[in-house]
Amino acid sequence: MKNALKISSSQSGLNCSWNGGCAYEVVAPGLAKTLEGANNSIEMCGNACVLDTKLSSAAKAVCRIPALATTLSTRQFGIVEAGVLKGKWFATDAKELPKIFDDSVMDDYVDASAACHIGVNLKSG
Repeated sequence: MKNALKISSSQSGLNCSWNGGCAYEVVAPGLAKTLEGANNSIEMCGNACVLDTKLSSAAKAVCRIPALATTLSTRQFGIVEAGVLKGKWFATDAKELPKIFDDSVMDDYVDASAACHIGVNLKSG
């Protein structure tokens, strides 16, 4: 890798609310500039930590921790994430898996076994 970033340190022991917004700091020369690119980000629990350009510098990147939608935070605080669900699809019989995506409700998945199922594993929380 050409011009690989070297992370000197990152903030540890940070406590933040379900609503996010806390500043998270990573000391790595050039990281802030790299994160300004469209396809570059720091992720936390699958969500982008938004770069804070005012607090960042050539020596460090500071981003704002995203809100974390969990069953508890949704129920107690109304925090929800909008977007496409991401997960790993599975089926008891792998050859039946393409039927999930064929746009046909007439081509049923049939299996007489007790463990018959098709589903998607989503992130926990």
